[in-house]
Parts: sequence; structure tokens; C-alpha cells
Amino acid sequence: MIFQLSNDKFCKPFNRFSKPLSAFIFLISVVISPITYAEIEECYSTEFGLNYASDMSQYVNVSDITPNMNQVLQAIKLEQNNAYYRVLDNSNKVLFDKLYDILVYSDGYILAKRDGKLGLIDDNGRLVYDFEYDAIDRLNDGQALVSKYQKGQLTDVLMDGKGQSIYPKSEVFERNLRITALYYDVDTEKGYFQIDKDNKSGLIDDTGEIIIPIIYDEMNSMDHCTSGDFILKVQRDHQIGLIDHNNKFVVPLRAKQSISSFSTIGYEPFILSIERARQGIADALHWSPNKADVMSEQLINPKGDVLITSDTPIKSLGGNLYEFSNNGKVGVINDWAEIVLDTYYDDITFEYDSPLIAQRAGKFGILNTDQSGDTLKVRHYFDSLKRIEDQSVIEAAFATTYVTSIEAADSVVVEGEMNAEIDGYNYVLPDEVFETFDQNDIKYSVSSSLEHDYYANRSPQAYIASSNDKYGVIANSGLVIIPFEYDSIREVGEIFIVKQADKYGVLDFQGNIIQPIAFDNIQDSDNGFFILFKEDQQAIMNSAGDITFALSDTRLRVDMMEYPKALIPIEQDGLFGYLNKERTAVAIKPIYETVELIGDQDSFIGQKNGRKQLIDADNSVIKVNRSSDYHILDNIVVNGETALVVASV
Repeated sequence: MIFQLSNDKFCKPFNRFSKPLSAFIFLISVVISPITYAEIEECYSTEFGLNYASDMSQYVNVSDITPNMNQVLQAIKLEQNNAYYRVLDNSNKVLFDKLYDILVYSDGYILAKRDGKLGLIDDNGRLVYDFEYDAIDRLNDGQALVSKYQKGQLTDVLMDGKGQSIYPKSEVFERNLRITALYYDVDTEKGYFQIDKDNKSGLIDDTGEIIIPIIYDEMNSMDHCTSGDFILKVQRDHQIGLIDHNNKFVVPLRAKQSISSFSTIGYEPFILSIERARQGIADALHWSPNKADVMSEQLINPKGDVLITSDTPIKSLGGNLYEFSNNGKVGVINDWAEIVLDTYYDDITFEYDSPLIAQRAGKFGILNTDQSGDTLKVRHYFDSLKRIEDQSVIEAAFATTYVTSIEAADSVVVEGEMNAEIDGYNYVLPDEVFETFDQNDIKYSVSSSLEHDYYANRSPQAYIASSNDKYGVIANSGLVIIPFEYDSIREVGEIFIVKQADKYGVLDFQGNIIQPIAFDNIQDSDNGFFILFKEDQQAIMNSAGDITFALSDTRLRVDMMEYPKALIPIEQDGLFGYLNKERTAVAIKPIYETVELIGDQDSFIGQKNGRKQLIDADNSVIKVNRSSDYHILDNIVVNGETALVVASV
């Protein structure tokens, strides 16, 4: 047989339907019996045992925590009897027979079935609970929830370790009575249980005393397992409130009120959200109003102290940051309900994995941490900010050897890596703080710093910004990548198209000039290339900023392109031709009166001297019926294919 020690009174999750275990010596298989049916919440631990497998001459150790049988079953022993087991005392007197589904606990108690019903035998062979129950859950304080089916419905009784009823006192299984183990207070060593009877709920302690009257339509623990924070959400007559385990209201019952957990369950501090709405009916405990109907939201601690009040619903800004508002202005709090940015701002913009943008009096600023790492601030305001989509901009900025700060006096030299600490732009997490919550020294990592986990770890970004009608490019750290000396800047693919003194040019992501600021216009083609205009000449530039077709008097007729990747028509003196596929040179000289590509082929219909003929990419006439003496009257598309109507000349 094997069993497992379990005397854990610290609040931690317990899976009542335990997973199968596979053991360990001699390939013996051990299966935990799923025979518990009472409700056990996360803040109440249980005793649990492992199935008796066989009469083994050696004893199985589970992860070095299971003592052998002789250390537990000293006054009694188990013996296999065909398909059943029996319990004998040390004189081999049979105490119980025809048992199966055996569970042995670390204190020597035995849970078993006989004739389809469960019973419990103590370590001396005394019958604690007779074989008459459909389920037995042993709790960590020696008590147990025992269950029976009454007219097809399960009903519960709370019993002590001697088999005496705690609730109900009558020891009678009352129909429609369910008992849920909610919470065990490790400081007072006291347990609390929810009572659900005839569609009403209340609370008792482990002596059976009614603490909260059984009058509420619904009741539910807020599931926070830290001593002193045990509170319950209750609903009665479409009103929702919070009540503690001493029957004192933390938040009074109120209509159109929603209550939920704000902070992460299991971590300190435990914070709750209270939303109050203009309209709605709280017809269930987990009712929540439409956000448009929320008049205000408060964050409170378990004692009911107000930590934050917001005029609008508190909105997530990603990670551990949230937007709140007062008097029409917005600010930022962390998940500890600490203000990290006061309510001075008209709006805060959030994009996933990016720094926050604050708007104030028509200006925009990037929110960065201050030197302490605990609050946010705007270092500089701009007339506009537009995030750059291509992240290689910021990579290029940190790869360069010189970057200018916004303030000229703060110019700095930057060398090397993305994670360098520059102007408060720090990717190194601070030392974490650890707090001990229980006698087993289980530790949770906590930190109030914005540098922890979230904000400082958001991806670095770059922005096209404007100030005093001049445009530049900045990193979210405040470093200037491209100085503020341009009339406009556009991000297009892998380049910036800039305008300065009514002329256009091209920069790379480090601010280096690729094409001089000397063009009258630079036109996007939406086809992976650009048309550059200078006086009466035109050129073609690819997406990397390289000139593929030099400035020429040839007119590029992009407007005549039949589809994006088609050959580019050219025009000169009213006649037409084509560039080559690479868009680097003239392939078909402009000698035709009209041109028209055939589908996605390189051939085209060219008209010269009033005759239309089919021309290939080498500017040769394609023969029809082995003859070049023809004229195309019309071309039509049939089933996706181009058909030509021709006449001999």
C-alpha cells in the first residue's frame, strides 16, 4: 500500500478529482479513487490518501515523502481476501470484511466501501463513520463533509472527527442542503462553510454556529486565501454587496452595482473593483453592466477603504497599468491602485507592446519612467506623433554611433546595444522584493516598480513627430533619430520621404540621405517603386531608395498600367513604348500610336501607321497564320483567354 502525507493548512488549490499516479517499484500501478462529491473551495485544504494496491513485502516511497506501512498502521492491518480486503487487529481478529476501494491516509485512517457505501475506520480499528455514505471528504482539521443522495439529489452533513454531527445538529440529512468548505483561517485555526438550502445561502463556522443568516439569493467567496481577507459577495433582491466573515458589510447592498476582483488572486495586496451603473438589473451574482452604462468605478481593499475613484470605467493599458479619470482628465495607476501618472491629461493612447502616448492641450507626449522607476512622466511634448511600423528604424538608431537628444544641450553619444541604459531607457529589472506568507516559507515575487515585468519591457518604438511645424523622428526614450528640420516626413516601406523648402528627398532609417532633397515631387506608385519628378524629367526609384531608371525626358505613363506588375508604358512626342521588366531601361522604343498589353504576357497590341499588330518583347511582329500582313480589328476575352479578330492586308 502507499499513501501520501497531507496536513497542509496553508491556502492552496486542491484538485478533488486527483490525477492517476504511476509508481515506482516493481511497476506497481496506483490509482486515486475519485469518490469525493462535496464542494471544497481553493481556500480550504483536505486530507487525501492513496489507494491500497496489494500486500507488498516492500513499501513504495512516493518522492521520498511516504513512510512505510508499519509507521502508520500499527494497531491494525489490511489483508487481501479474494477481490475484497479486510481489516484485522494485531491479534489477527477480523474487524471489517468485504471492503474495497481502499484509501489509507497518513494518520492511519482508512476510507473504504462496503455494499456500495463509504465508511471511515480510525487507526485503532474503530468505526468513525458507518458504511452508509455516498461521499466522504476529510478536511484538514479532522472534520469531514459526508454526503448522501436524497431523492436523486446530493445533500451534506458536516461532522467532527468522532462521527458527531456539527451541522445540522440533528444529524438528519435535510433535502436540498449543500455545504461548501470555503475558507480556513490559519491564524485562528477556524474553518468557514457556505450553507445553501432551499435557494438561500449563508455562512457557518466549524462549530456549526450560523455567522451569516441563510437569507441571500446567492453568495460566493472572493477566493482570496490570505488570512484576514476572507470576504463574500452576496446578492439579494437584485442588489449586490460585500460582507465579511463576521457578518459586517464591507460594501452595502445596492442595486445596479457590480463587484469583482481587480488584482491578481493570491498576491498582495488584494484589491476589489466596484462599478456603479445608470441602469441594469443585477439578476445574478456575477452580473456586470455595459461599460457605456458605468457611472463610476472604485477600487477598494478588503476592509472597504477606497483606494481609487474613477469617473469612468478603469481601462487596461496593458501589463500592470490602467487608465482612470477625474473631472474629465485621465491618469494612470498600477495594479496596486497606486497613481503613477496624475490626472492632468485629455487622453492616453495604448497600442499593444508600445509606450503610452499622453495628450494634453492638443499636444502629445511619450510616457517614460522617471529615475525612480515608480512613476511616469512626459519629457517633451509634440504637435503630432505617429508610430513607425517598421521596427528596424529603432534598431538602426541604436546601431549608429551618434544620436542627438531632444534638448540640444543633452546630446549624447550612443554606442552599441539595444538594451543600453540611455537617458532613463533601462531594460534591467530592479531587485525583486519577496514576502513570506506561510510557515512553509512559500514566497511570491512582488514589485511596485514600473520597471518590473511590464512597462520597461515593452518593445522600443520610433515615432515621426512634429514640433513648431517641423518634423523629425524620435525613439520613445526621447532620443532624436532624425532632426526636426523637415516640412514633412513619410514612412514608406524601408525609407523616409522628406520634404524641405518645397523639395523632396529620401532618407534611410538612420537619417542618412539616400536621394538628395532636390526633387519637385516623389510619387508613390503602390507597385513597389516610386516616380521622381525634377523639372520636366522623371526617374524610377525602388523601395530601398535606389534609382533604377535615371532621370530622363521620357514620360512614364504609370496611369496606363493594366495591373501592378505590368510593364510600364512610356511616352515621348505622343508615341508609346515600354520599359523592361526590371524597370532599368527602355525595352520598346516609343514608336507606337497606341499600346495595349495582352493579359499578363509581355506581348502587346501596338498600332503604327494606322495598323494594329501583335508585338513581342523584342519589338518583333508576331505572325498570325504564318503571316505578318494582318490588321487586328478587335480583341475580346473568352473564358479568360484573349481572342483576336484579324483581317489580312
